[in-house]
Amino acid sequence: MRLIIAYIPPDHLEPMIRLLTERGVHGVSFHEVRGFGHEQPIEQALHSREMRRSARIEIACPSDEVGGILDAIYSAAHTGQRGDGKVMVLPIEHAMSLSTGAIGRTALIS
Repeated sequence: MRLIIAYIPPDHLEPMIRLLTERGVHGVSFHEVRGFGHEQPIEQALHSREMRRSARIEIACPSDEVGGILDAIYSAAHTGQRGDGKVMVLPIEHAMSLSTGAIGRTALIS
């Protein structure tokens, strides 16, 4: 199992969710966040308050679905310009559904 974390511009969120839904993704969490990349020093960003608004997306999925999900995120968010965002994929050691008690891969869809 994997946890995909993506940071994309907020205006790309709806198209991305549409693509993910078409690919059968069962659950997506997203948050509005502010931050900055490596294009400016931390001190400058904090003092000028010129932090970029982004959407943070989190998707827990079986390992064999990562490729399709990454393709959907890329298709929805890629413009070729700075600020398109970043995606990270992390391993999940354990998952459990609190409502059903399901464990492992089954917990992701129950």
